Amino acid sequence: MSDNVFILGAGFSYDAGIPLLGGFIQKMRDFASGRKHKLLSKEDKSLFLEAISIIEELEPYHGRSNFDDRNIEDVLSILTFNYMGGGSRSRNNINIFNKAITRVIELSSLVQDFDFKSDRGCLRYSEKGRVQLYLDFWDAILSYFLESGEFPVFITFNYDLVLERSLAQLLTIPEWSVNDISIPKINLSYSYKPFSEKYLSVVNQNYFIPSVDPNLVHRGIKLVAEDSLEDQEDAAKLEILKLHGSVNFPRPGIKYKHNHHLSKPNENPLILPPIFNKTQNNAISKVWARALNVLRSARNCIFVGYSLPRTDVYMSYFLKAALGPNSNLENIHIFDPCIYQNEGGENELIGRYKDCFSPQTQRKMHYRHEPFSNEGFIYNDDFSKLDLGTTKHMIQLLKADSSYLLY
Repeated sequence: MSDNVFILGAGFSYDAGIPLLGGFIQKMRDFASGRKHKLLSKEDKSLFLEAISIIEELEPYHGRSNFDDRNIEDVLSILTFNYMGGGSRSRNNINIFNKAITRVIELSSLVQDFDFKSDRGCLRYSEKGRVQLYLDFWDAILSYFLESGEFPVFITFNYDLVLERSLAQLLTIPEWSVNDISIPKINLSYSYKPFSEKYLSVVNQNYFIPSVDPNLVHRGIKLVAEDSLEDQEDAAKLEILKLHGSVNFPRPGIKYKHNHHLSKPNENPLILPPIFNKTQNNAISKVWARALNVLRSARNCIFVGYSLPRTDVYMSYFLKAALGPNSNLENIHIFDPCIYQNEGGENELIGRYKDCFSPQTQRKMHYRHEPFSNEGFIYNDDFSKLDLGTTKHMIQLLKADSSYLLY
């Protein structure tokens, strides 16, 4: 088990262009209305029109129910319960909506998949799709790994592939600050059984990280998948636990035309609404069980971009069950911009976290992370007070002194 655990909410991926939960529906409407986007196809527009039509069918619910049809969590939850009630049309609505969510993420994300181009027999990477903020994040994490021999565990509620893609992108950079030290393999584990060797094209393709420097490949820097057939004795294990599913997760029991890939979206992905009973889904319940056990032994938890909404009662009790029996816990760091805003949001967010834990645990919780060290202001010139509590704030602290957040 790792001493350090990151818990990542929608705010973590915001700088990658992924909309927050309240912005997904508006993005669908924008795309459906023909908003210009170089990757938007006629098929995409048709898909978004279908998704909006499904949302409009929920209009009669407003007469008796209080739900927000502009919030993806609310819409997904209603559609899920309709599906539980039976009917092939309800199942089809879920599939259409999941596909629409996947396309919103892909069209919005600034962290794109690899663009392979042949150059005299070598693979090189196009500059398109790199986002420095997330490269900096993995740079700090890998530097910490090389010092400690241990990766943090990442627990995320996000469906996107920002983590996987930015990690792979970093390893393509010849001038990467610590790449003189070889990392033989990185074994990426989701603890999600359907994402196993028989599904992964990554195994069949011998997924080397491409680089303009072929020596990086020769040194064996390699991203392999969980349960691959290769010898993993020398692999460094990296865990990314996606509690609500992912756009690259295959749905159990469905036959797909194509193999699944770590950094590519799935044609019909497993995406779960936050209030759905995860324990009833055997495949995803193992992800939650692993996350529970990881949190029960962690010394240090870092929440980034997760507001712990009161509507997500399931998560509130999950955190109580996970951290309640943890006698090793020393610190809980919480990064959220509203903590630094003097408009009432601070007390509300802090109150939600405090409601989860005892007074003893509350004393271990850190909400305000000041931008100073003993040597003075630690951030780059482009940092401003508007960045406080954001992903950028957390990453700047991590890069300046990883021991501030990690053990």
